[in-house]
Amino acid sequence: MDEQKKKRRVDQSAEPKQPLALSTNGSRRIAETSGVAVSLARCLTLVAPVGMCEDDRAEWLGIAIDALAGEIELVGEAKFVLACRHAMMTCQHHSEIVPTIYGELHLKEEYPNGIF
Repeated sequence: MDEQKKKRRVDQSAEPKQPLALSTNGSRRIAETSGVAVSLARCLTLVAPVGMCEDDRAEWLGIAIDALAGEIELVGEAKFVLACRHAMMTCQHHSEIVPTIYGELHLKEEYPNGIF
């Protein structure tokens, strides 16, 4: 019985512990270790469907980070976090998060002092 427990522990320790580490992209790594992943996770938490399990959330976060990695490099983490706050206040579905953040970043870029 002890050998089975040891084998199970070894098998579990071989599993990857970081579900977001799907690629070796440098900007992706920076995004994962900064407040970017946390900000995106907060956005998702507010609007995630009830049936979305942890694996689905991790996959969504990985894809969202990949989709927005170039924008993060362009605008910086502080502006990105502000765009995430806007998404948290306006999005009602997880499919709206990435387009909202993207739009907010480019709106701020084109009109830094506001539209009006």
